[in-house]
Amino acid sequence: MKYSVVIPVHNEARILPITLPTVLKFEPDEIVIVFDRCTDKSYEVARKIIRDHGFLDRFTPVFKRRPAPDWNHQLAHTRHIGFEKAKYDRILNVSSDFFLKDDPRKYLHLLGKNRIGMITYRYMDYTIFNFSSIPANILGRISKFLPIMEPFTGMYAVYKPYWKAVGGFSKEITGCEDTYIYNALKRAGFKIIYAHDVSYYNTRVKHYPERIFNIGFQYWKILRAPLWKAILRSVVRGRPHFLKGYLAARYSELR
Repeated sequence: MKYSVVIPVHNEARILPITLPTVLKFEPDEIVIVFDRCTDKSYEVARKIIRDHGFLDRFTPVFKRRPAPDWNHQLAHTRHIGFEKAKYDRILNVSSDFFLKDDPRKYLHLLGKNRIGMITYRYMDYTIFNFSSIPANILGRISKFLPIMEPFTGMYAVYKPYWKAVGGFSKEITGCEDTYIYNALKRAGFKIIYAHDVSYYNTRVKHYPERIFNIGFQYWKILRAPLWKAILRSVVRGRPHFLKGYLAARYSELR
């Protein structure tokens, strides 16, 4: 079973020596790195790390020289390029600041079977360095034990034929491209697996209000989830901006 890993990179020369080796230790069969308008030495750093690990023949660098004018969210476009370039049907999506702890290959063989379209992994936060995020993280981890709450994180694997079947990433979205593809697969009837025993760390906290607002916005736009469910998710996870985004999307259509 072969798989591609796709990593979008924008000026990450300083963090790649910390995070990229944790991806390479799980021996991906193809390493697609999309260098998005980098002005530092991200490419040189990544290439050296991959060469030192003996995987240079598996390295597929892609260079994005300028913004895509017809895409509202450039990161969605960057990921789309990487997914299109990947030559294997099983694609592991990793951000440049992800530090992998456990082996993500554990469940990859399930992709494409019984309409399983995505595997999402357990997110661990460095809360000791981010005291303001501790309450939300505790609530978030507790919520994963509730059957009504669907766990989803930014590191996931997809089955490329199913990803293409839902149109890939959308040009229209303004953020949270990962949440978009999760919702699109789910709405199309594909199954999602949460790998609770395979975890990773995010070396940068990204739960800022605008991001959570966008996730809530898509919760209505794509899934058409009921109001009670949006309220429950917002309260249980301690994210009021999620509900604000949901309400903004839902009631803007009534005007």
